[in-house]
Amino acid sequence: MAPLAGTAHLPDLTGLYLRVNGRGEALCELGDTHYLVRGGEVTLWWRDGREVVLREDDSAWVAPFVAHGWSGDGELVKLGSGRHLSYVDVIELSSTFGAAEVLRRARRDRLGWGYDAGAGAVMRVVYGMALCGRPPP
Repeated sequence: MAPLAGTAHLPDLTGLYLRVNGRGEALCELGDTHYLVRGGEVTLWWRDGREVVLREDDSAWVAPFVAHGWSGDGELVKLGSGRHLSYVDVIELSSTFGAAEVLRRARRDRLGWGYDAGAGAVMRVVYGMALCGRPPP
């Protein structure tokens, strides 16, 4: 996966080889994650009890802040875009008034809030932290 890191036109791409043997701990990423099964048979599971079995050449996309994990016996390639939270995001999120109401609206919001095209996405980060078991800032 090393060739993906540090390319001139996509410097933030990340790649990781994962070996699944049994049942692992839950993962929860700050950015969206793509998985490609390279061998074996693995089960992608979520905390709510849902599961899906994947085999060689199957793939899965997991949204940011969605707790998930793997079980079975196989090999995966995990690809990420390198997204992360900066200190500016944390300052903005910690200054939110009426956080519970904002989080309820932002959970599945696909539209901007009128003053900024990406405003809904920033608020989803706080709700995502709660889904991952992390306290919001």
